[in-house]
Amino acid sequence: MYSSTNNAQYAQSQPHETSLSESNGMSHNSQMPMNLSLSQPIMPQLTYLQKPVLYTGQSQPQNPVTTPVHSQSAELPWKTVSRKRGRKTEEQEILNENQHDYWLGGPIPTANRFISLSVDQMEETNKQSTEPKPPPIFISGVTNIQPLIELLNTVAKDKYLVKTLYNDQVRVQPTESPIYTTIVKALIEKNTEFHTYKPRQDRNFRVVLKNIHPSTDLTAIKQELQDKGHEVMNIWNVKQRVTKKPLPIHFVDIKPSCNNKDIYNITTLLHTIVQFEAPHAKREIPQCIRCQQFGHTKNYCRKTPKCVKCAAQHLTSECPRKTKDDNVECANCHEKHPANYRGCIIHKQIQQKMYPRLRERHIEANPSPTGLTYAQVAQGQTDLPHTNIPPQHSTNTTHPANDLTELKLMMKNLLNQMGTLINLITVLISKNN
Repeated sequence: MYSSTNNAQYAQSQPHETSLSESNGMSHNSQMPMNLSLSQPIMPQLTYLQKPVLYTGQSQPQNPVTTPVHSQSAELPWKTVSRKRGRKTEEQEILNENQHDYWLGGPIPTANRFISLSVDQMEETNKQSTEPKPPPIFISGVTNIQPLIELLNTVAKDKYLVKTLYNDQVRVQPTESPIYTTIVKALIEKNTEFHTYKPRQDRNFRVVLKNIHPSTDLTAIKQELQDKGHEVMNIWNVKQRVTKKPLPIHFVDIKPSCNNKDIYNITTLLHTIVQFEAPHAKREIPQCIRCQQFGHTKNYCRKTPKCVKCAAQHLTSECPRKTKDDNVECANCHEKHPANYRGCIIHKQIQQKMYPRLRERHIEANPSPTGLTYAQVAQGQTDLPHTNIPPQHSTNTTHPANDLTELKLMMKNLLNQMGTLINLITVLISKNN
């Protein structure tokens, strides 16, 4: 190998070879690299040829510009490129309009994938979602369910659900409102014993009207609400429960409509400042005066009628007993009281199940039946010593007069338990010693 100075001198002393390219007539100088030895092979030289590009309406150029390619691929066909751009589709135009520059990357597409959905289909879906669910139908006395299934398959095929309950009762749940009406009519034709409820879309919208004088003409209130866009179906005044004195409160039933809740925005009525409120939810269980059972009303009951006084199978209005009589019978528990008595055990059980109490006050009269502590029992004592535990007054223990007496009783029991704990600790320490 030569040094760097000798390499430079050797490179300058070599004659420059000039080669003429046969393909395009262009020449270039080729020389041996300075840092290579004479024994290394010299790579063949490359010629340059650019792929010619023609545009529409132009002729072939005489001297095209060259690009580096291998000499064997010098002859290539000419390619014609059109300047006319393709037309954008409608989706691409919407996509380009919604694009914006994002600081962490390229444009974000914001096109709607569901643009191809029909507006009619969307409106139909919204209509189905807002349609209220029809009420259930409770059928009694079903010992053989096969005839019922055959009837339901005839009038409402694949549009109902059945659930078996206790006491030979079956619940039928229609999936559509028209099917509900069809099933009810078919059951009435078969004289079936059942009860149901009023459909939600047929229920009146009830509100409470406050701060208007009880002597105000009800017809005038109806007309005033009619002028404000609310059709009144029924209105009545509320009276005090004990004195039966009229109160400045009215219940108003309005025909179902989409603007029912706008009535809460009314502040004046007949030149009077009023207030509309929603009624409070009742905790009373409804009772049917036709069959005397709880949980529904007579308007949608098709069961066998029973008398509220004698429990016979007739309406109360048709009972031969027109005077008060002590010989009565409950149709639910068969005790000696009317069926509408709120102290009935059946009514209490349903009331407790539907509205359970949060807590029940329970005071333990004597927490220790024998009066002995654990330490005394462990020592073998069987009698209660009179010196350890003072006597307790039975009147305060069993029947506390007020909250203060109850608090004293609790503190006394706590002190007794503390004494028991101290005695137990003392016995354990003495055994360890």
